[in-house]
Amino acid sequence: MQSVVKTITLHTKQDMEIINITDIVKDTVAATGIQNGTVHIMTKHTTSGITVNEGLPDIEDDLVDMLQRLIPRNGEYRHARFLHSESFSSRSFRRGRSAGPARPHVRPDRP
Repeated sequence: MQSVVKTITLHTKQDMEIINITDIVKDTVAATGIQNGTVHIMTKHTTSGITVNEGLPDIEDDLVDMLQRLIPRNGEYRHARFLHSESFSSRSFRRGRSAGPARPHVRPDRP
């Protein structure tokens, strides 16, 4: 059995955004030459999360709206008392945990 580990770095431009990584993951897997197996996708940072959805703009907007309502910018977060600036890390941590840190994806045999 062969194992390959690849790191992809993404830079966000906003406080909260959804980035479709489907093509990046497909291209990265294709470059390995591996034809079947399991791809494990995970984030290394506690303020980001990975989820699977249909990629429809309305679903993504609803997800962002839901997270902003559940975890507001000006919420009272105990964790924020350790930070010198606004509670960005605190709310981002909670938003990231709502999506989860990893998702497996099975790549079946290709013809």
